[in-house]
Amino acid sequence: MSLSNGSWTSTTMRNGRYRGLSDTKPGIPKKCCCGCEVELRTSLIEPGRKFYICTRPVSIPGPHVNKWWDEAVMEDLLEIKGKMEDQDKQLFQIAMDCGRVDKLVDEVEMLKDSGEKHENKAANEFKIAVVFGVVVMIMAMIIAFLK
Repeated sequence: MSLSNGSWTSTTMRNGRYRGLSDTKPGIPKKCCCGCEVELRTSLIEPGRKFYICTRPVSIPGPHVNKWWDEAVMEDLLEIKGKMEDQDKQLFQIAMDCGRVDKLVDEVEMLKDSGEKHENKAANEFKIAVVFGVVVMIMAMIIAFLK
């Protein structure tokens, strides 16, 4: 029987022999730390419970993968949960940034409208000044003509 704690898995009996401690990464193992393939088997000690084990012969010493399937899956799920929480935080920041961009767009539109109004006002003032100048010149000509 194997009991894992974090990334360490205790000694386990395999084919009547014990395998040594295994330093495995969290989650479902892809390969053993010795480089050999890993396979999924069903426990004879705890019937129906599955575990991952190194395919290398037991006679070869050294640390090898020996991990319960349910613990490996739980570790993977916890890692996925952590990544999803990080993505949620990033999406929240993106949403906040989008809100800020929307406000900036609104401000730019208001400035644009204000600028157009100012432009129209200046154009109207210029037209009034031209008309006033023409009227003054006509009056000056009339006064000069009458003298």
